[in-house]
Amino acid sequence: MNTQFKLTDSLGDVVARFPLAADTFITNQIDFCCGGERSLEAGILEAGADPQTILAALEASYKESQERDAAWTDWVKESPVKLVNHIVLTHHRFLKETLPMISELMFKILRVHGVHHPELFEVHRKFSLLRMELEGHLVKEEEILFPAIKSAESYEALGQEKYKALITELEAEHEGAGDLLKALREITDHYTVPADGCTTYAVTYKKLAELEIDTFHHVHLENNILFKHARQ
Repeated sequence: MNTQFKLTDSLGDVVARFPLAADTFITNQIDFCCGGERSLEAGILEAGADPQTILAALEASYKESQERDAAWTDWVKESPVKLVNHIVLTHHRFLKETLPMISELMFKILRVHGVHHPELFEVHRKFSLLRMELEGHLVKEEEILFPAIKSAESYEALGQEKYKALITELEAEHEGAGDLLKALREITDHYTVPADGCTTYAVTYKKLAELEIDTFHHVHLENNILFKHARQ
């Protein structure tokens, strides 16, 4: 039987080769972003899932995508400049629109439901930290790193040592953001709206879930593809 994936493949390489694998990983809470260098088997076991079950799901998803001729951009084969533009126009734009929206929603449900749901105070605190870190992160990328990737002149002005140190710093920030997102998922019981939760409560948790998914895709593109290329 011809298979596409092996348990010894790295998580990052699997998603780089087959982006739709991210859906399987996210559903099963397998970290393919900050932990992208780990083997598929190691990531699955850490998430408490069965390696053979996940492997079978990946193969089935791949086969289904081939049968319907699913189209996606193979970012491994695209230029770093094109990938940078995609990240800014898609993922950075999403964050700039979504983070303020969630902040406003969060304050509303905290004020209305905080008395009966004290966990919302911790959700608010964790999200505020996440927003602060992500917004600073975007500035570093858009104003320093990305120009250096796109322009030889900007790269030379930054210098090779600072360039590599910045990438390492950004990767560490990805790790921190991932930890905060995981904490938010746990505190909210995987974004489960309580029985007495209002519509705003539900919308807030839905937006948090969307933020988590988009950030996973965003970090994957940077850690496992863009930054690898940038270090070469």
